[in-house]
Amino acid sequence: MCDRSAKSLFVDAKDAFDLKSDGLMNFLDAINRRGRECGWQIFTMNNTAGDPKDLLTEHHGDLAIDNAIAQATAVFTIHPLARTAQEDGQLFACINNLMTQGAIDVLNLRQDKFLLPAPINEYSGICFLRVIIAEAQVDARATTDLLLGQLTSGLPDIMAKEGGNIRAFNQQVLSIVRRVESRGTDPGSILPQLLRVYTSVDDKNGKFARHIENLNNNYIDGTINLDDSVLMTKAEAKCEEPVEDDQCKIANQKDDAIVALQTQVEALSTELTTKKKSNEGGRSSEKGTAKKVPDWMNKAPKSGESKTKTKDGKTCHWCDGYGVHKPRWVIHKVEKCRGYIKRLQELWENNANSCGDDEDEPEAPASESPSRETQRRVGWLTAMLAQVQRSAGTDSE
Repeated sequence: MCDRSAKSLFVDAKDAFDLKSDGLMNFLDAINRRGRECGWQIFTMNNTAGDPKDLLTEHHGDLAIDNAIAQATAVFTIHPLARTAQEDGQLFACINNLMTQGAIDVLNLRQDKFLLPAPINEYSGICFLRVIIAEAQVDARATTDLLLGQLTSGLPDIMAKEGGNIRAFNQQVLSIVRRVESRGTDPGSILPQLLRVYTSVDDKNGKFARHIENLNNNYIDGTINLDDSVLMTKAEAKCEEPVEDDQCKIANQKDDAIVALQTQVEALSTELTTKKKSNEGGRSSEKGTAKKVPDWMNKAPKSGESKTKTKDGKTCHWCDGYGVHKPRWVIHKVEKCRGYIKRLQELWENNANSCGDDEDEPEAPASESPSRETQRRVGWLTAMLAQVQRSAGTDSE
């Protein structure tokens, strides 16, 4: 039983607790589960006011380290082999198996708070636990005020971060509430803030927003009792179906398809738009970098030789540049050269009225002949870019 109680609760060593505040609640939950499995009854103690508090499940912020020391001293004074003293020792061994080595090194600096002085000279598990809680969280009013601020004005940011996912949002809110309560502070009701944030989340048909508004109206009329917990439960239940259909979105958020199209168009625009760079500018840029180009890069392949070769482990292609750069060996493929794409675009624009006539099909640059499908795609994407840019101009107005 002793070995079982001291065994780590984490299957993977990487899950060990590292004293970071965001993992404290999970760590305490793990200790609570082990305590229930082993029948430990050592977590309840009196605070400074004489009120009994549970170090795990209630407001551990109400329990000072001195309260834990007083409790442990009383336990070991009665008899070091009594059941309660054995549970305290098992807790200490269990905690050691749940912590990272770095965390243990930090805690050892506070050893005077969990090593009971002579004549006891025993390590106390409940004192060790209280020191861990103090190290993992800053027991200061500033921290509590920061958490309360997240509940009052920071909920929209949390909802935006979770992308309108009600369940994930609720979990974040409950975690903050629990952290506030653990510091001995009542977070109060956040019902108005929840109502306001929930109404900013809507499915395509507006059903979720109407559902929240109806709940609020019934609450105002006195038809139903509504508190934070009830509202969060009802909101999550209502939003389950839209979330499964990927319809639950933050109001005024851009549609994913539009965002994806804009991204593609912006990338195409960057690739195709070279008109702003004059040939003179291209030549001057070329002059500025000519000295940095090795001689072999400017040596054109002879007639019949391959226009692709491997140099220093990299595949290089001979490209004529088409006005953007001098003819040379480059890493990019010819069909991805800006000058080559510009040439295709110009050919397509000059022959747009006869693109369906095979006999009048424009000739590709001599370096490589793309298929007619490739030319049509360039023309189609160019037209799409112009249309989106016109639409964007209208929206901005």
